[in-house]
Amino acid sequence: MAEPHTPRNTITTKLPWEILFLQILPRLPVKALPNAMCVCKKWYLYLKSGAFASTYHHHVVSNDDHQNHHKYLVVSTTQRHMYSIDCETPKDGLVVARNLPFFLPFMGNMSILTSLHGLLCIGTIQPQNPGEYYDLILWNPLTGDYKMLSEPKKGCYHKECYKISEGIFGLYYISSDDDYRLLRVTHHLNIYIYSLKSNSWRMVESTADFQQRASEWTSRGSYWEQPSHILLNEKLNFLKQVDRGGTFILSYSVMRFDTKTEKFTEISIPSFGNQMTNCLGFMVLGGRIHFCVAILIEEENYMTNRRYYEIIELWRMDGDGYWTKVLTYGPMSFFLWGRSILHWMRNGNLLIRHLDSVYLLDMKKHTKEMIFTCQSMDSKIPPTGKYVETTVSPNQRHVYV
Repeated sequence: MAEPHTPRNTITTKLPWEILFLQILPRLPVKALPNAMCVCKKWYLYLKSGAFASTYHHHVVSNDDHQNHHKYLVVSTTQRHMYSIDCETPKDGLVVARNLPFFLPFMGNMSILTSLHGLLCIGTIQPQNPGEYYDLILWNPLTGDYKMLSEPKKGCYHKECYKISEGIFGLYYISSDDDYRLLRVTHHLNIYIYSLKSNSWRMVESTADFQQRASEWTSRGSYWEQPSHILLNEKLNFLKQVDRGGTFILSYSVMRFDTKTEKFTEISIPSFGNQMTNCLGFMVLGGRIHFCVAILIEEENYMTNRRYYEIIELWRMDGDGYWTKVLTYGPMSFFLWGRSILHWMRNGNLLIRHLDSVYLLDMKKHTKEMIFTCQSMDSKIPPTGKYVETTVSPNQRHVYV
């Protein structure tokens, strides 16, 4: 007698959902996710959700043995596609990413404003109107899914969000609503929030304290380069840099946006006095916020000849306003001034960006090697092009319980 037919989705009834959805699926290689989405509607909706993207992202950044890594986009200024590089295996070179699925009036006038969980917020500009964004777009480079944000109509209060003149962007995720939201602080210090779930903008009331603290902060942001920012524990953290009366004599702090209360607070970063400093990176390592800075040291010998060299310091935030120096590196045999860290690799090495070139800094051998350059490729390396590939879609918002 033939055995009874076993349904294909028996695995979903035998394994507890928390093991399947929180432990097994987030560890799959990204190339296997499209096949997993075909198992059943329940899997499809979950793998498209922000809840899965958040869990998936956590596994990528916290597990050294995870098969997927951070990617970095290189934007073509003449073609309708982008390149990408694997941040853990940069010597494998550039690979062609998906073609842009949306209309772009001019390839050179596109900026990656912020990203989270595989979704990138793109700002496009028409040459005829360079003072404002033609479109704001949420785009998943892996799947090609994209969504135009609700466009402002004539006289709408949120039309200010599309002005390019300075200001801040930050993308975050609300797990309780399975909703992605875009924070926009304008040059005039007005605060707006866009909800992907409702496809609408709203203004948030700001305080006098915020107006005072943010007056020097938003002027650092521009069309070309947004301030470094990270999402951790449902709080958006932005790096604030203020010139204190001398070239490269800067003070640093963290402007923190609580996504639940929708309020800003400011957290200080250790002072470097009158030393000339250059921020190399503001990032999450091991589940904690880190701040990396290059310090220019000046020495005079008995012949009154001056000698300059750099050291690197890495600071870890252990609590609100409590910092611990975890690394001093140097003196450097080469200068990193004007550079920025693209990625702190799992083996301890650094990917460094300088203009249109990427270098690999070997922290043990004290060597610097150029990985690739865009100088002859009609391309550019955006400062906010880092992301993790996921299947989250900006078009289908489902609350998954």
